[in-house]
Amino acid sequence: MEKRIIQLIKQKGIHGIEHANRVMCLSLYLANKLLKDYPDIDMHTILISSLLHDCGRSNDRNDKFHAYKSVEIITKWVYDNNLNHNVDLISKCVIHHNSVYKENYEIPIEAKIIADADKLDRERFRSGCNPKYLELEESKKIIWLAKLLNNK
Repeated sequence: MEKRIIQLIKQKGIHGIEHANRVMCLSLYLANKLLKDYPDIDMHTILISSLLHDCGRSNDRNDKFHAYKSVEIITKWVYDNNLNHNVDLISKCVIHHNSVYKENYEIPIEAKIIADADKLDRERFRSGCNPKYLELEESKKIIWLAKLLNNK
């Protein structure tokens, strides 16, 4: 399964496998911190969404539809491999991480975790992560981890 996931993360550069791994680490860390308040967090969704949230990107620049392309790829991958994952929840996570979309449903905690982990990984850039854009208070407490993962 690991090889199949890596094949889906075809984008090289700033949205490639290194970014996906950092978002996964940050997401899992954050989810574990939030388990006491949200005991039903779907960790499989966190894992799949964090690794594959950018798999539909066609470039490292402005690709405002990449989240929808990523959902198409992930959905096909889940069904083609007969995986028992919550495609609806994964879709919400992947779409929510791209702030150009406005959802008309309550945002699940898993989607907020993925979005914040992706924003936290902006520490890889000189400008860093602006805490005012983080949705969860717990995310603001782990900026140190994002810096550490980005060798800062």
